Amino acid sequence: MLQSSLSSVLGGLGLAAYAAANAVIDMFTVKQNQSSTFPWISINWDACRDDAFEINSGFGANLAALALTPQEVWDATCRVLNLGLPESVVVSKSSLHKRLEQWVTPKTSNATKTESSTDTAHTRPNLANEYIPPSNEIEEAIAQIWQELLGITPIGIHDNFFDLGGHSLLAIQAISRKRDRFGIELSMRSLLEEAPTVGSIAAVIASQKPKSQDLAEITALLSDIHNLSPEEVAQQLQE
Repeated sequence: MLQSSLSSVLGGLGLAAYAAANAVIDMFTVKQNQSSTFPWISINWDACRDDAFEINSGFGANLAALALTPQEVWDATCRVLNLGLPESVVVSKSSLHKRLEQWVTPKTSNATKTESSTDTAHTRPNLANEYIPPSNEIEEAIAQIWQELLGITPIGIHDNFFDLGGHSLLAIQAISRKRDRFGIELSMRSLLEEAPTVGSIAAVIASQKPKSQDLAEITALLSDIHNLSPEEVAQQLQE
């Protein structure tokens, strides 16, 4: 179990080197799990404090209020050990999604976002694989998310997220945006190991989304149930 920091996820003023060092810990854990015979865990801890710590008003007071006490650290450690040895665990006393929105995700209008992405986007680097454009709606949406995060265009379906300059912090943002876009929860492992390309991620999402035939059958079934009388419903339940 390696002790990392939430700074590798959220960053922070003056914490560039510290966040980078902890990001190395996170990626080292991923690398070890690719070859190790026993599991490695990286815990991204929020700030910690001792019991005598006093929270003062002023700059940083809100963040200090989220600092973990020694007892909370011990309780969290026990819970992590009981989770079944996941690869990476983030410990945050408040909503991580909201903190990402507040401190990491840019808050710009659609017009500004489109203009900035067009003006500052870099051309696709010279990768070993050939550029193949997205061929369906899911691939196009994923490529667009990556282009906005990485500032690179165009991005093909066989381009690797990390070959394009992606890292763990951007990976978390990419997963968050895909969850908002498709309503499907993706793990960090799915992007780091199992599906690091646009095409492979699209395949994972497509496999989890209900098929149109399934939706049609569900809709027809609900319609049939809605048209049943109470007596018919009771009879069906007995059968």
